[in-house]
Amino acid sequence: MHKKLMSIALGAILMLSTIAQVSALSDYRDDVVDAKYVNIGPYESYDNFEYFLKEDADATVLVSQRDIPDGLSASGLVGAANANLVPVYTSHGSSGVVRDYILTEDVYIVGGERVITKELENKLRREGHNVIRLAGRDRYQTSYRVAEEVARLTDVDTVAIVNGKNGEADAVSIASAAIKNKMPVIVTDGKKLNSDLNSVKTYAIGGNAVISDNLVNKTNAIRIGGRNRFETNKKVIKKFYPNCKKFMILESDGIHRSFALQAITADQPIVLVSEKSDKSVLNGADELLFVYFEELNSKIESSCLVAARKNV
Repeated sequence: MHKKLMSIALGAILMLSTIAQVSALSDYRDDVVDAKYVNIGPYESYDNFEYFLKEDADATVLVSQRDIPDGLSASGLVGAANANLVPVYTSHGSSGVVRDYILTEDVYIVGGERVITKELENKLRREGHNVIRLAGRDRYQTSYRVAEEVARLTDVDTVAIVNGKNGEADAVSIASAAIKNKMPVIVTDGKKLNSDLNSVKTYAIGGNAVISDNLVNKTNAIRIGGRNRFETNKKVIKKFYPNCKKFMILESDGIHRSFALQAITADQPIVLVSEKSDKSVLNGADELLFVYFEELNSKIESSCLVAARKNV
C-alpha cells in the first residue's frame, strides 16, 4: 500500500458489530486479520483521494467519474504507464479536477470531449502538461484507443474483453489484474468485437448472459465467469491472484465509483461483496482493506472479518 496511506493509519479497536467513524483510514488488528478502512468521502468530492496517489508516478490518467466504461478500460494503461488514476467531474459543460492530484507532466485523458471537456484539456496544456487524449466515437472505440496506447508502451500478450453495457461489475473484477499485468481491457456490447485478437491470449470476463458464447468462440477466448457477479469475481481472483492473502473489499452497490480503487494497488484484488454474498475467497486472509464512500455497511464488515478468520 502507498506510504501516504500507511502514514495516516490510526489505531482503533473495533467490535464486529460497530464501525469506527474515521475521516480517511483506520486500523484494526488481532492475531489473525489486519483490517484497514478507507473512507473516500462524498461522491462529488473524493475528499481523501490524495492518499491513493503515487509520488513516483510517471503519468496521470484522467477519467470521468460519471463514465464507468472509460474508467475501467483505463486499467491496463494505469499499469503500463505507471500512472495515477484521477477522477474528473463534468457538469454544465465544464470539467474540473483537483489541481494537487496531477503530479506528473504527462497526462492522459480517457474519453471524448462530452465527458471531459476540451476546455480542461487546453488549460492543462497551458500549464505545461503533455496531454494525450484517447477517445473514440463511443465507449467501445475509446477502449480500442486505450489498448493501442498500452501496446505502444509495452509488449501485450493478453487482453480482457468485458461487457460495457451490463457487465460493469465483471469489469471491476478484472481491473486490478489488468493493472498488474499491463493488460488492455476491451469494452464490448457482449455480442460483437470489431478487432482482431488472434495474436494474443484473450480472457472473456463474465458469464454467457453478458459475454455471448459466439463472441467467446470468435475470439478464441478463455471465459472466466460465473452465475453472478460474485462468482465471476471469485473466479477472476483465483485465476490471477492464486494464494493471495490481501484483499480490497467493495460493496457491490458501489461499482459506479469503483475505478477509484484502481488507484491504490495492483497487488490486492477487488472483492465484490453484499450482505449475503459468498465470501469464502477471503478465508485465511492476512489483510482486508475496506474502501467505502462515507459509510461502511457494518453487516458486510462483520461477515468479511468472520470469513477471513476461517481456515486459519
